[in-house]
Amino acid sequence: MVTTVHGTFTARARRTLAEISRYASIVAISRAHARSFGDIPVAAVIHHGIDLDIYTPGPGTGGISTVMGW
Repeated sequence: MVTTVHGTFTARARRTLAEISRYASIVAISRAHARSFGDIPVAAVIHHGIDLDIYTPGPGTGGISTVMGW
């Protein structure tokens, strides 16, 4: 069993993940995200995959309209 965590941690989420990590491997979405787990063990970092033939990088100004060409 693998649990992938998305987002930041609340105190409650951290306690829950600490317990889950006793029974399941925890996967983070980036190295920075993995570091934020503190003493909760991270089995792997698996970056989000994206098909760059379909979605090309935008200018970096943010906003979904930039990414989706709206």
